Amino acid sequence: QNTMDRKKKIGILGGSFDPPTYGHLQMAAEAINLRHVDEVWMIPCGNRSDKNISTKGEHRLKMTQLMIDSFFERDFPIKVHDIEIQNKELIPTYELMKTLIKDPDNEGRRFYFILGSDLLDSIRSWDYGEKLVREINFIIFIRIGFKVD
Repeated sequence: QNTMDRKKKIGILGGSFDPPTYGHLQMAAEAINLRHVDEVWMIPCGNRSDKNISTKGEHRLKMTQLMIDSFFERDFPIKVHDIEIQNKELIPTYELMKTLIKDPDNEGRRFYFILGSDLLDSIRSWDYGEKLVREINFIIFIRIGFKVD
């Protein structure tokens, strides 16, 4: 198959990033280094009623960018995306992924949601959780003490 015909694989790593941690960067870098994806977009969440987030979205966005810049060369394919911060409110993961998939600017890209195995037990209780599990591609990283069945 011609590599020009291959869709670019983008991993989406969402979170409050309050603050972003080395663990977040490690998951993003591993997804790339293991060739699961070509690029990772870290997406700080908008305002959430279910989490106590004390830092403004713009600051979490900047913290995440600063952390990426301090660990990786400029051309390393981890980016910060501001879609939720610009939206002000949380975008449920299912809606976020569908928005990215349907965006004409993203033609030629295939999206994967990156998460740790510690979140698998609760994912069906997320907004549109059943549709999320059925319709969205995932990359799951094993976290110690949390099996994948």
